[in-house]
Amino acid sequence: AAINCILPKEWKGVNYGGLERLVMFVDLDCRFDVLSLSRLLKQQIIRANEYGGSNFIATSYDSLHTQNEFLATLKTLHFQLQKEKEAHGSGVYLLMIDSIGASPSIPPGSNNRRSLSLQSVSDIAVQEIQKILVVHPMLVLTTKAASLQDKFTSREVIRSTGQLSIESNLDSRTIRSSTNAQLYREYMPSVWQSFVSHRILVRPDDSKYQKQPIYLSEWLLPSLKLSDKFTINDVCAI
Repeated sequence: AAINCILPKEWKGVNYGGLERLVMFVDLDCRFDVLSLSRLLKQQIIRANEYGGSNFIATSYDSLHTQNEFLATLKTLHFQLQKEKEAHGSGVYLLMIDSIGASPSIPPGSNNRRSLSLQSVSDIAVQEIQKILVVHPMLVLTTKAASLQDKFTSREVIRSTGQLSIESNLDSRTIRSSTNAQLYREYMPSVWQSFVSHRILVRPDDSKYQKQPIYLSEWLLPSLKLSDKFTINDVCAI
């Protein structure tokens, strides 16, 4: 999604099919692989044209270590977005927030010893993002690690019909295969649930006899009885 957003529609007679828009990344667990993104982007450009095209990489990246840094970034994001718009002539089209469940902590030695709960951080974060979207309409894509009971082989994911002990905070799903049925419960603060419009579960397929890793994806919201298999090569997901 980010690569297609960044690539130009057309450059020097070569059609890249991109949106030619800006992307901003916020990394909450310091695991986002920016170098791989840059490499894939350059490979896409090279495939279409033997030009290096480094000036196409129009991104902004923030790596954060504490919850205070995350909230401070959101509170100043309006000014960053406005600055990027003035510099490039167009606004940020896609905001990517990696690992919203990381729950960064207060660093040792900090004068501010008041540690915010994950719920409090989520409440403030969603409020700030909603304010930003009023002035800077854009797509927001976030990732969150799912809490699985253990490793599984699965072919179908079915929503549990039983009542949950904490409604609106736990997403209970039964993962079935021909040999087992397992349950995972994923915690997502209610404020995020009310804010998120689409959710996709992505998980590895542990099938044997495969030359490279294969991943499965399924729409959770809206709930669709569709699943996709894909693998990732040096250029894109296929």
